[in-house]
Amino acid sequence: MLFSLTQLVFLLNAAGIASLCLVVAICLARCFSSLPKQHGVLATGLIVALMTPILAGVGTAFSLGILPSGQVANISDSNSMKDLRDEEQKPEQQVTDIATNANSVRIDPEVNRVMPNPDPLSELVRISGPQDSRRVESMQGVDSASSPVTTLDSSSMQPTKRYLRWIFVLADVAIVVWLLGSLVAAIRLWKSHVACRRFLCTCRPVMANQVRSLFESQRQRRLAQREVPLVESDLLPAPVVVGVLKPVIVVPSGIEHDLTPRQLRYVLDHELSHIRRGDPWTGAIQSLCKILYWWNPILALIIRKMNVLREMICDDIAASADLAIEYPAAAKDYANSLLRMAERVIDAQPKAISYGIHFLSLGELESRIRRIVNSKPGRVELKMNRRFVAILGLLAVLSVLGLPFVQIRSQAIGSPIGPSATAIDEGESNKTEQRGKADAPLVTIAGRVIGADGQPAPNAKVHAVSRFAKIDIATTTDERGVFEISVRMDEKSKGILRISAESSDGSMLGYCRSLQSEAPGNLAPGKLDELEIRMEAVVSTLVKVIDAQGIPIPGANVACQLGYPFVTGPVPSDDRGLVSLKIPKSESIMSVLAWKDGKGLDYKLYTLPPQQIADRLTKRPEFPLDALETLTLSGASPLTVRVKDMQGTPIPGADTSIWLLGKKNEATVMNLSYFGDMLAEDTDANGQVSFDWFPNWQKEPVTVWPYVSNYVGERGVYDPVSKTGVLDIQLQRQIPIRGTVTFPDGKPAANIPVGAFGSGYSFDDFREVVMTDETGRYEIMATPNRIYLLCISSKEWSAPTQSGFAVLPGQEVVDHNFTLSPATRVFGQLLNEKTGEPISGEQVLLQTQGIPLTDMGDDILPNPEKSRRWVCPLFQQGATTGKDGEFEFFVGVGDHNLFVQGPYSKKITISDQREIKIDLQIPMAEKIVLTGTVFDGETMEPVVGAILEGVSRDFSRFEPSWRATTTEDGSFEIERFAASTVVHIVDPSGQRGAIIEIDADEPQLSIPLFKLGAAKGRLLTNDGTKPRSEVKLLYGVRITDKDVPLSSDRFGKIISTDANGEFTIPNLVPNWDYSCTLTEDRSGYIIEIAKVSVSPGETKILGDRKTPETPKPLFRQRFRKQL
Repeated sequence: MLFSLTQLVFLLNAAGIASLCLVVAICLARCFSSLPKQHGVLATGLIVALMTPILAGVGTAFSLGILPSGQVANISDSNSMKDLRDEEQKPEQQVTDIATNANSVRIDPEVNRVMPNPDPLSELVRISGPQDSRRVESMQGVDSASSPVTTLDSSSMQPTKRYLRWIFVLADVAIVVWLLGSLVAAIRLWKSHVACRRFLCTCRPVMANQVRSLFESQRQRRLAQREVPLVESDLLPAPVVVGVLKPVIVVPSGIEHDLTPRQLRYVLDHELSHIRRGDPWTGAIQSLCKILYWWNPILALIIRKMNVLREMICDDIAASADLAIEYPAAAKDYANSLLRMAERVIDAQPKAISYGIHFLSLGELESRIRRIVNSKPGRVELKMNRRFVAILGLLAVLSVLGLPFVQIRSQAIGSPIGPSATAIDEGESNKTEQRGKADAPLVTIAGRVIGADGQPAPNAKVHAVSRFAKIDIATTTDERGVFEISVRMDEKSKGILRISAESSDGSMLGYCRSLQSEAPGNLAPGKLDELEIRMEAVVSTLVKVIDAQGIPIPGANVACQLGYPFVTGPVPSDDRGLVSLKIPKSESIMSVLAWKDGKGLDYKLYTLPPQQIADRLTKRPEFPLDALETLTLSGASPLTVRVKDMQGTPIPGADTSIWLLGKKNEATVMNLSYFGDMLAEDTDANGQVSFDWFPNWQKEPVTVWPYVSNYVGERGVYDPVSKTGVLDIQLQRQIPIRGTVTFPDGKPAANIPVGAFGSGYSFDDFREVVMTDETGRYEIMATPNRIYLLCISSKEWSAPTQSGFAVLPGQEVVDHNFTLSPATRVFGQLLNEKTGEPISGEQVLLQTQGIPLTDMGDDILPNPEKSRRWVCPLFQQGATTGKDGEFEFFVGVGDHNLFVQGPYSKKITISDQREIKIDLQIPMAEKIVLTGTVFDGETMEPVVGAILEGVSRDFSRFEPSWRATTTEDGSFEIERFAASTVVHIVDPSGQRGAIIEIDADEPQLSIPLFKLGAAKGRLLTNDGTKPRSEVKLLYGVRITDKDVPLSSDRFGKIISTDANGEFTIPNLVPNWDYSCTLTEDRSGYIIEIAKVSVSPGETKILGDRKTPETPKPLFRQRFRKQL
């Protein structure tokens, strides 16, 4: 038995009294034709129903015999039967406890009298047996000294025992369901309240003068001096009153455009009437009743009736004056306003519900409209007459007089006879803290947390997490705001460890971004200035996750990037698809991401593409902190990655992640490496990992990175067009490069940086720097199939570089030892060639080149793709010039190249010099502003949102391209370098475009756009007998450098032939030559298969195109060994 008899009686009495009150209220409300009086009677019924706990308490007191309704001698407790059997077996017992424990009736055979337990609220049960002398007589009206007491027959109690047990089990279940339902209703009410408050934060004051003036006049008329805020929102379809203590009227944005002034006055007067009548308070009472009596159908009927009555009453109040004078014209006008609001409600009802705001159903709205049109309302009666007061008094009296009829008397109920126990297994959290990988060095991270007032923050929660480093640990600051965390972490983990601090009350939040600059090590206790996390006030914002049909998605993960290296989340969405994100007030959200297995992934970026930074008219998009951001998961195409070694053996535990995703026609891509801790997965025992959220909108090839210790981090590329859903990646084992570093006197050199730089035919080069140990030894786990350059360079020491060797699979590399010598300082200034002035903030590079593969023999490294890439290891250092243009490097003996950009460089040869001063003079490119307009070449209308991309014809000096977007009048303004430039323009639909070439000093452009064309063809083999399917082709406009023999195909993309070898070249700008080439020919050459130019809107048929013969290799390549 979960509940005591007292509790059961109390709850059953409460249910009965509430039901009686509601039934009486419905019956009495029918006595009035006045809508306000009907509403008042029903509201009184709800208020009395809310008071039922007090009334039920009185009723329970009656039923338990506290008040003089009779005393009952009863038997209780699960051990009663055992005690009774013991009584029959031991008649000599002096005192027998019929009901054991504290709740009992004791019988003293010597005085032959019944002694009731002094606790009047004990659990009592009446045992009814055969009508003979074996019964317990009632004590009412019987002298306790003369009352006979006889023995009870236990056999007569067995049927009652089984019957009563089932009654109590069913009662327990019913009450548990009741209480759980009330808890759910309370939670839903609270969530609705929170959603309403958040919704109000997204609203803004009404700016339309017409609406404000009408509202002020009606407010003074209805509410006199009472102030009521009027705000507007883009998220609601119809006006509403939100709030109870301080109600706010919310109207839809642009409502003045949908309604006439008179209709607008009706609407505002209607909402003001709700406030004047106290309807928000009535609604609050309804909500409380729904929590207590959610199961009662009578309550649901009353609430529905009251909702309709409220709206009808306010309709009458709002339009009573006009209807009395201008009926039926005014009635039709008012009905039209309701009809217009009903149409808006149909479209936006789900969005309103997500904010905890509910409107009447369409049937109820129809009833209101018919009532306005078909019956002329009279003046609204607001005063209470004697009859109305009498009815309300009668309702209260009947509720109290009904107490005896709803009492569940304890004599009719028994407690279950037999053992009763409840076992509660609360369980334990499966989440355990993680302190890093076991083989990583132990590091102590210490510091202090500062509040927004600059004072230490005690009891702040500090959380450090990194999935890659296997760290997830939290602690709290002491009274000085000091914290200390011990974890196992290597150098690589510093940049991906996220440390945050949150105040004890959750009102402040801060992040640590300085860890990358901190050297790992044991920080001394009490040294508090190593890390400092400053917290500040937080702001909350909402993100909603929906599917392609607009249906909310619960359980989706949402995270956001606040700027490298910090991301927050993931936070799961609720059943309405909503997520509340909490960030420090000064932070800017750079991107937001949502994903769910089986549903897909979506993102939004709040940055401009790097090429568009100089666009003067396009503003950076911003996250809507005061509104609702929506992400759409339109579906998933799951991707399974299988990681194996070169022998085909699965590799478990490979940390696998997807790098870049990009949506169609968007210039920016989503870098998922920021969210690696959340999205990366480890391969299972079979070397497999599945990304079930991989989005179905991804069409371009994506890069997948697997990482596992002692294996090469080789990228895999998955092409979603293949629709296989599987990517196989094979990893090579790394090969160690070892050696010893000594000082000039032969002693081992500890803590000296040794760098290895490898290059091969693979797209990814190798770079790694390690420190020597105490014995001067170093070990670098290197990627095979590369040629290498080894360097030592520090402020004090250097050594001649070592190059000209390859690292190959399964082959041991001989030790490469170094003897140190003092480093040479290379310094100087960067100067403007024309003025001689120093140039600050410019990047200066110093390159040290190894021996190229061409000087070692091309057959040293495998080249299955026949790549023509120039393979040479390279070590590059960078420095940014200071305010006086100064720069500084430290290098060793050998040849080096110092340069800034393109051809402006100097070769340096170091032998035994301690310092070399070199001043670099470079021409500074002038920047100019380019403005103009883009318009449709046929209609001459300006084109909004057209995208311009400019490519300089001076490849060696200027950035690859710039980008701009036209505004509402088709204009653009971009700051660019003064260089000859080719500009590509396309409208947002991708159907019209243009290409123009401009001079270096061109200040203004006027660009017409014309319909784009296309070309179709079929690719065949060399002999023309078979089609070539699934072949990748690259098309674009070939742009050449104005000074050197370099070219680049731009303004196109990669396409593929289908199963029949057919291909389509889309989006061709009229009257420009496009080149279409093979991108992956085994020869390594770029082979052109077609050149095409179209007129506006033309689709040119290229026909069958044979694959050209592979060019013969150059003489030097054919006879390299002999040479």
